[in-house]
Amino acid sequence: MLADTGIWLPIIVIGAMLVGGGRAYARFAKQSWNWAVADAVITKIGKLSMRTHLISGSNRWDTSLNVHLEYLYTAGGEQWKNEHIARWRSTGRKEIHEAEEFRLNNPVGKRFQLLFNPNNPFDSLLNGPRDPTAGSVIATFGLAMAIIALINWIFDPPGVVQIVLLAGGLAACAGAFALTNYPFERPWWFEKSEEEAEKFMQESVSMKQPDGFHQFRTWSD
Repeated sequence: MLADTGIWLPIIVIGAMLVGGGRAYARFAKQSWNWAVADAVITKIGKLSMRTHLISGSNRWDTSLNVHLEYLYTAGGEQWKNEHIARWRSTGRKEIHEAEEFRLNNPVGKRFQLLFNPNNPFDSLLNGPRDPTAGSVIATFGLAMAIIALINWIFDPPGVVQIVLLAGGLAACAGAFALTNYPFERPWWFEKSEEEAEKFMQESVSMKQPDGFHQFRTWSD
């Protein structure tokens, strides 16, 4: 009754691993929703640079635009220093313009607020809480993979049924992407000018926030 065990059983195992890994990342991402907020100031903003590196496992080289930024913040009664690398995967005219605009909008001395992990203050986030969507989609994809492989392994259904199962799995992944709850605006304030950020903060006062998450603000020196 069991058909092609050597094919379907490994797929079931891989699917189960994707379910576990995806759900673990989603839980990990949601932990940042309740992180504490700290005042911070930009202490260094680097020049626009290009970085080229060989993609692991291939012969293809990848070139990206980078802006290196350093900042200080106070958390738990201590001062912490951290860094952030803004990266654009393409080197086109549009990306160069966005990178230069990013540098101009985030000069040395600019004050802002960030999230930090109360259990490890060095772990900080400038672009808002992490998004669990990718983890939810991966978990759903793994579950759909495992179910389809299990049905094929036990029942060996005809081709039409397999197509229906595949379509159902893709629909489930699309549903997981659409329904994952991430109640924060994209892009986050750090990608905006200071005036746009202030306007965004004012408009977000009525937005529902998870318990323990404080409203961000930004100001000029």
